[in-house]
Amino acid sequence: MFSLVLQQECHYNIKLPPGYFVVLTLCSIRKFTMLKRLFRRWKIRQLTRLLKDLRAQYGKKRYYSKREVERALKRKRLIRSTSHMSANNCYAYAMYCSPQVSARACSTAGVDTSYASMRRDISEVVFGRQREFDMSSLEQAIHANNNSGNESDSDHHGSDDSN
Repeated sequence: MFSLVLQQECHYNIKLPPGYFVVLTLCSIRKFTMLKRLFRRWKIRQLTRLLKDLRAQYGKKRYYSKREVERALKRKRLIRSTSHMSANNCYAYAMYCSPQVSARACSTAGVDTSYASMRRDISEVVFGRQREFDMSSLEQAIHANNNSGNESDSDHHGSDDSN
């Protein structure tokens, strides 16, 4: 793990394989920030696939448990292990778990992003704007996005979605 601290309020954690290093200039930091945002949007789109799996496995619920979400993440091959949850995976908790469960799970994982800010990010990706949402409106938006041809690219990576 490589950490870079800029201007005291900016902190980037970059995971690199052993033996690799990064040289960051101001220009590359801006590009890195842009890539980070794009990756987060892509990850949120991937996480929308969990709803179908959660409904099939556990039925229709207002909130799912942390364990149910983790099992769905593993079934959809979106994580290998729950022992190293990233901020991007905490979006799954914010999307499908109660605020209390999400906050507890993300703080345990060392992620300091708030539930409210993650929900704002999710709503901007899924709905195209900031808004409050529940499982029903999330399901409708996911269904509408899939039917309009805006399916995430992750459905074409060879994972088994036949559940």
